[in-house]
Amino acid sequence: MSSTQVSTAATSPPKPIRPIANFCPTIWGDQSLKDDSETKLILQLKKIEYEQLRRVFQCIFDFFDNKELRFPMVNVFEKFKDVDRKFKSSLINDVQGMLNLGEAAHFAIHGEDILDEALAFTATQLKSVASRVSTHLAEEINHTLKFSIRKSVPRLEARFIMSTYARDDSHNKTLLKFAKLDYNILQLRHRKQLSDILK
Repeated sequence: MSSTQVSTAATSPPKPIRPIANFCPTIWGDQSLKDDSETKLILQLKKIEYEQLRRVFQCIFDFFDNKELRFPMVNVFEKFKDVDRKFKSSLINDVQGMLNLGEAAHFAIHGEDILDEALAFTATQLKSVASRVSTHLAEEINHTLKFSIRKSVPRLEARFIMSTYARDDSHNKTLLKFAKLDYNILQLRHRKQLSDILK
């Protein structure tokens, strides 16, 4: 009997030798090899992260919906109004102040009525004053009414601002010189880049 067992064992086919493939691990990991408890834990953690993010965004949205918290600086503009809740008529005499108020009013966002009123007030008053002031100031008023600093490209406005600043008697000569130098260096750099591109 023992001879039959030995002969059976000797006749069984040998196990095939397979080549080993050394594949790089996937960038997604071995998700299919993880057990269900680990997958459930990952899903629970993702739900917690999502809930925390949702709360953070809700706080941010609530903050921006609350006008009192959002921009208390809007209340600063109240000092320019009189008892009738209209802008003070004494503001009309200060043209530079009106220009600055108009520029500040361009930063209004939806729902800030006082800045909308300030923008309408300054635009109306500056248009009426433009014909009674010097040509340089009238040029600045017309330019400001067309192109506010907020809605323009700063580098494109730099040239106009430098020419306006140069006419101001109290300008700082060193500051103006450096501003012109910066403008010219940047212009040369752009010209060089453009010539390199066109080659």
